[in-house]
Amino acid sequence: MKIKLIDVHAAFGGALIPSAPWVTKKEMLGEMKRLAVSKAVVRPLFAQGGDVVVANQRLFRDCAGDPRLIPCPLMIPSGAGDLPPEEKQAARFIKQGARMVWIRPGTDRYNLTEVVSGRMFNALIGRCLPVLCLMDLVPLADMDMLLRRHTGLRIIAVIGYGQLRVVLPMLKAYPDFYLATGLSAADHNFLPAMEQAGVIHKIFFGTGFPVAEAMMAITQLMYADISEKSRRAVGAGNIIRLLDEVKQ
Repeated sequence: MKIKLIDVHAAFGGALIPSAPWVTKKEMLGEMKRLAVSKAVVRPLFAQGGDVVVANQRLFRDCAGDPRLIPCPLMIPSGAGDLPPEEKQAARFIKQGARMVWIRPGTDRYNLTEVVSGRMFNALIGRCLPVLCLMDLVPLADMDMLLRRHTGLRIIAVIGYGQLRVVLPMLKAYPDFYLATGLSAADHNFLPAMEQAGVIHKIFFGTGFPVAEAMMAITQLMYADISEKSRRAVGAGNIIRLLDEVKQ
């Protein structure tokens, strides 16, 4: 039985390391076709640092007019005066097709104190715009702090291996905390554990392309000892519901 798949964790438009070949839109679409992934939420791929504005512009240009690709731009607080106010950033992103953003505080030289980044998270809450947080850029303890501080902030976490003891209590405690599969979220019986704990509705399919071999996430989902209802929910149903709630 065919399962619809929407990848919430993929990237292109850059290189994994400065000396590596550029990962192109064509390669992204080729991988989606190979794995029968119908849509992907895609981030700009950075080798080192990089110009955020230029990368976001390139991402929106590459995704424009292609219903298979949902842009996930990088968002940064406007405190330095070099970017539009956070509310305008969020509105502009959504107008250009974004239904999710991501952050990397350390790399972009800001912290998560309320005075620095509070306005950014409030802008996301106002639009019901989820924020993708990679554990190596935003530790789980920081995600916990943000969820306690900002009621209604929707965080989709990309976690590392062996984090069940931390993320399961967070999934149960915070209504707006979610997880993406793939990459390192591959603990033994990960998806059955989510189903048994009653939080499978908060898990989204993600591959981690191009950092990870995307077939790993396919195998994880298709061979998991979970119900077909849960398999379909993780594959696409859960993320469709969340992204449909973004205020345009």
